[in-house]
Amino acid sequence: SSTHKKKRVDLMAVHNGGAASAICPVCQSKLKNDVSWINLHIDVCLKALQEKTIEKSIKDIKYWNSSNLEQAYNIRSHTTIQGLFLIDNFISEDEEKTLIKHIDDNQCTWKHSSFNGDCMSKTFGVKTQFGLPGEERLVRRNVIEKGEHDIPEYLHSIINKIEMIVGEINIPTLSGTFKINECNVNSYIKASNHYLRPHYDDRALSGPLLINLSLIGFCRMTYSHPTTKLDIKVDLPRRCLQIVSGAARWEYLHSIQADDIVDERRVSITWRQSGGKKGVQEVKNCPTLSLI
Repeated sequence: SSTHKKKRVDLMAVHNGGAASAICPVCQSKLKNDVSWINLHIDVCLKALQEKTIEKSIKDIKYWNSSNLEQAYNIRSHTTIQGLFLIDNFISEDEEKTLIKHIDDNQCTWKHSSFNGDCMSKTFGVKTQFGLPGEERLVRRNVIEKGEHDIPEYLHSIINKIEMIVGEINIPTLSGTFKINECNVNSYIKASNHYLRPHYDDRALSGPLLINLSLIGFCRMTYSHPTTKLDIKVDLPRRCLQIVSGAARWEYLHSIQADDIVDERRVSITWRQSGGKKGVQEVKNCPTLSLI
């Protein structure tokens, strides 16, 4: 609303005025002088205000720390799978509609993928080469001239939000800063019997975290532990964000059976910080086999 936008303008005016700290106009907390931190704080305050729970949320946000952040976003740790975090309603319905409109545009066309199952797919950002016949095993910069797209601008605000949250919650297996550089979008159509086969994301090249956002359809993901033979179904409602770390990342295969695509269509966005020990390499003329 215009009132909420005015509050954000007032907050940034205080910040840009050179003060040592800024004052949140919603909860009156004193905030450290950091633009990214201020933006996240005011977003949470406005969300609480819109949901008419500001009286309770003021106490949670007053002295900002990681436990308050987890409470503000209702970040849940899975009761059985260590390292799996879930955030319901990570984005609004309007944001979801806008995302799907951008994703379905023709600037980057859908391609059939059989790499880890059966679905339609789009890829953005750096390219991971898995060492298949005819290619070197590495992560390289995407080459625009070859039709390899950068991560689109419409995803930047969500990425900033994810990176801020990951930076503040306690993920013991994460060392250093998490910066997303790879993104793939998959579309699963129930009538086409689309599915995701059991797999680990590459242990060396695909980074310590997997971040996944479910859109427009409900599904159940299966986490399978090959040693204990335990299969655990995890409900993923639309607009739910998964943060996959620790044992969830390294010890469990993950998959989606065709019968567990519940609605007509489910779209997922997966983000990673790919690179491995060698980082992202500048290889423009390397032959690449399509994994789509």
